[in-house]
Amino acid sequence: MFMMFIVLTQKFFLGVFRGESNITQHLFSSLTDLKLGFVNGARNMIGVGVATTAAGIIVGTVTLTGVGQLIIGWVEFIAAGNLFLILLFTAMISLILGMGLPTTANYIVVSSLMAPVIMSLGAANNVAIPLIAAHMFVFYFGILADEDGARVQKSPIVIDIYGYTKSTGKGWTRRRVKSLASSPPVSQDRRTTTVKGEWENGSTFEYSFEFSHAGMSFWGKVKEPKSEEFPSILRIDLKAPSIIDAANATFEQIKEAAGDGALYVDPVAGKTLKFPFDEKWDDIKKGFSKGGKSVDYNPIKYAEFRGSPFGEHRIKVKSASTRSAYLSWWDGYSQVFPVQGAFILLKSMDGHEAGSSKNPGDFKQRLEIKKSERLDLKVIRGAG
Repeated sequence: MFMMFIVLTQKFFLGVFRGESNITQHLFSSLTDLKLGFVNGARNMIGVGVATTAAGIIVGTVTLTGVGQLIIGWVEFIAAGNLFLILLFTAMISLILGMGLPTTANYIVVSSLMAPVIMSLGAANNVAIPLIAAHMFVFYFGILADEDGARVQKSPIVIDIYGYTKSTGKGWTRRRVKSLASSPPVSQDRRTTTVKGEWENGSTFEYSFEFSHAGMSFWGKVKEPKSEEFPSILRIDLKAPSIIDAANATFEQIKEAAGDGALYVDPVAGKTLKFPFDEKWDDIKKGFSKGGKSVDYNPIKYAEFRGSPFGEHRIKVKSASTRSAYLSWWDGYSQVFPVQGAFILLKSMDGHEAGSSKNPGDFKQRLEIKKSERLDLKVIRGAG
């Protein structure tokens, strides 16, 4: 109930605080978001329910038929009391049992069938194995067997932090990195890493990135000489230039790979827009604009990749602040359709305004994206 209240009121209160006039539209948009949330939740639970039911049947069958004891006896006979062999054969069986199962069902099956094997044989050989260690061991190999979500790791997503400038008679160009300062010390405890260096025009930069269990975050700042003739702007890009691998593939194969995959963008002023991977996004935009409708594609609150190319997972890209930072997106084609991708850009609000100004140097915060404005990339694991 609390989350429903947040979904229904978040856009409304943001509109009130910003002094916007279309508050009623925000309420309708929130209702649409809530409806989509229920629909997506129901769809996700279908797979979870079926997989969990199947896992329950497997566990029940093994328990009632005594196969579990046979597995213990077989592993004990083959391993001959050697703990390393016990773990090796248990891992192999967990790999087989985990194939094709989503996360929840995977854990139910391997923890019910294989964790007792490790505990029983460990105790029989006078080896004290912590229960949590046994469960995590078999769960790791169960998950390793499941290729679902492997495309998340293989998807060509690139994060780029850089400065750009516009010189006389030329378009916007990147600032080249001239040198890097000494590397941060190696540490397993460090969560945040800061890379320092110098641009070609003498500006010094600090790029920071943070890794956590939820994903990655990026921010940075630059100090530029006051004498710089062509002021720079700092921005962070996320590039997914080719979401579907279309090389040497027929259109039928591409459609099969795309499945129900889509990019969802949520504009600050408007409802969430869906761009399926197997449709031409330019045509979709024309459909949105039918009847002379005006569609504001930017700025956005977030962009999200989801659907079958990413398994049960979703990749969500957002800024920590929509008030002092400007998050935008545009679609790009590296060749021709269906080789299409998305580019998501983050700048400070000053950086955005400086980009369209004749005097970008007047905007003091154009060279800083604060941690409170950072770009967050999160991999949201599926309900399974």
